[in-house]
Amino acid sequence: HDTTGSLEGESTAAIFKVDSAGAQATILVGGEPLEDPSGMVISCDGSTLYVSDLGSQSDESEDGNSPIYTVATAGGELVAFAATGVGEAAGLAMSTDCSTVYVSGYKPDGAPAVFTVPSSGGAATILKEGAPLVSPSGVHVDADNIAWVMDHQNDAEGGALFSITPDGTTAAVATNLIISEPAGVSLVAGGRIAVIPTRDEDGGGVLLTIDTVSGDETVVEVPEMAEPAGIRTATQAPVMAVVDADGDTIYRAE
Repeated sequence: HDTTGSLEGESTAAIFKVDSAGAQATILVGGEPLEDPSGMVISCDGSTLYVSDLGSQSDESEDGNSPIYTVATAGGELVAFAATGVGEAAGLAMSTDCSTVYVSGYKPDGAPAVFTVPSSGGAATILKEGAPLVSPSGVHVDADNIAWVMDHQNDAEGGALFSITPDGTTAAVATNLIISEPAGVSLVAGGRIAVIPTRDEDGGGVLLTIDTVSGDETVVEVPEMAEPAGIRTATQAPVMAVVDADGDTIYRAE
């Protein structure tokens, strides 16, 4: 879970780990160089965690920090992940063949974009840049390598979910969404149903499900959630973890 933890009596950015069945969370890694961790994805073998940090910028920026880090899930130090051409990173996803990391964020010149980077690191390839993207956030990649990208857009338009095909063709799937920061989206494992943590017009927490083929939408009310935010599905089971950003809680959804 990417949030703020307490290390040696001070509030600082940290990455926590906790058993999916529920337990006391422990700190995997924390402190500098983490500033504002916003997205995570685990390698297919479960050994490596990739972390995007919106508070950091690439070597092409003035501070020279990395926008993406890796850390062993067994514990260890953060290591800068080479993603040349990515200025800032907001959300991360892994291709189903485990060869590619998808990154939502910004180019060094500030333009919004979605990138692909070899999972071993290297030069980023731009999958999509510019309009209709404004402020890309959470991202999920399905078995057809279609990227499903949440975008905060602006206050007047509300948030949106876009689909981006491997050739960069982009289409709006849902618009006028009330989404949190970071926004999240995930598809049910092996299926076509996208799940988005959001809120209704009264501010109540809901999970919005969208059939990505028919476009049919269903709303599942989750009133105990104060600020529905990130979401991640298990790769081989219809189980999801949903983050309540203000409630300091992680929910298990099945």
